[in-house]
Amino acid sequence: MSTGIRGRRPAGTLVGAVSAPAAAQLDYAPTPRFAAARRWARRLAPLLVLAFLLPGVYYRRPIADRARLLQAQRRAAAHALPPDAVVLVNDPAVAARLVADRPDRYGYVWPNQPPAARSEPVWAELRALLPAPAAALPLVKRVTNAPATAFVGELRSPSGNRRLVALDLYYAGPWSSVSIDFRATVVTPASLFAPAVVRATRCEPITTTTGTFAFAVRRSTILAGRPNPADPTHVTIPYHLDGATGLIDAHLEDDDTLTVRVRSGPATRWLGEHQIPDSR
Repeated sequence: MSTGIRGRRPAGTLVGAVSAPAAAQLDYAPTPRFAAARRWARRLAPLLVLAFLLPGVYYRRPIADRARLLQAQRRAAAHALPPDAVVLVNDPAVAARLVADRPDRYGYVWPNQPPAARSEPVWAELRALLPAPAAALPLVKRVTNAPATAFVGELRSPSGNRRLVALDLYYAGPWSSVSIDFRATVVTPASLFAPAVVRATRCEPITTTTGTFAFAVRRSTILAGRPNPADPTHVTIPYHLDGATGLIDAHLEDDDTLTVRVRSGPATRWLGEHQIPDSR
C-alpha cells in the first residue's frame, strides 16, 4: 500500500475554498468630447474678463463723454423753441418783464439794461461738449457775451446731409455803429466711433450789410425760428420793427454755412440793394 504525501496547501487557505476568478476587466466610460477645451476655457475665463474690462476702465472717461455728447445731440435735434417765443427784444418794459418772469431763460445783454436775450439750456449743454470749431470767427470790435439763441435743431442741406444748427444773435460793434451779429454753428453730429465736426460762421449776406443796425437802434423784437416742414433746409424767423412785422429766412447750404436774408418787412428799407428776395 503506497503511502503518497499530498501536496501542501498554502498557508491561510481554507479547505474547500474556491480560488478567485481572474480579475474582471474594468469598463471605463468614454472620455467626454471637448473636455480639454472646457478645461482651457475655465482657465482662460478670468483672463478674458480682464481683457474685456481693462479697456473700459482705462477709457471710461472718453466713453462717458461720448455717451453724454450723443444724448445732448439727440435732445438738440428734437428741440423746438415755443412758437412766437421772444428771442431778442430792446423794448425796456418788455425786456424787464421777461427777465423778471423767466430769469432762467432771459437775461440782459448789457449789465442791467435792455435788450433782453433768450438762452436755450439744450444748446448750452451741447456746446459745452463739442470740440472747438474748425476755424475761428472773424473778430469784431465788441461782442456781447450773452447771445440770443434764435434757433436750435436739426436741418438737412440740399444734398441731404444731416446737421445740427444753432443760430445766435449778438450785439456787436462800437457804440457809434452797433448792430446785430448773426452767427451760426453747424455741427456734423458725432457717432459712436466718429467725433463731431463743428463749423462756426457769421451769416451772410445779412451780417455784411448795414441793415442790421436797425434791429439794434430801433424798437425791435426778434422771435424764435420756425423750421419749414416742407423744406428741411429752411428756417423762418419772424420779427417786429417799429410796430411792423417781417420775416427773415435762413437756409442751410452744402458747405455747412447758413445763408440769412431779410425776406420782407420794414428791415428791407435799410438793406437796400443788398436785399435778395427768397426764391426757394
